Amino acid sequence: MLILDEQRYINQNVRPRIRPEEFKKLVGKDYIVKKRMEQYIRDYISAKGNLKIGHNKELCQYSTLQYFEKYIIPAASEEAAVTTIE
Repeated sequence: MLILDEQRYINQNVRPRIRPEEFKKLVGKDYIVKKRMEQYIRDYISAKGNLKIGHNKELCQYSTLQYFEKYIIPAASEEAAVTTIE
């Protein structure tokens, strides 16, 4: 998954590239990668709702999804907007 929200990071003149060996490993697995990522995001959102459970706290603490909450959790996006305004 790739999230780019600033136009300055997008160069229309350069095509993205992936190493051939990485491409070979991913060919035909796009469906499963997408489904597992969707499930991981659902698990993260659910865990974020109940941090009193130890493994939920660890999942949220160590997941890179914490940096993208404003994109995956609607309430976090609203909080970020309010925090920025204040």
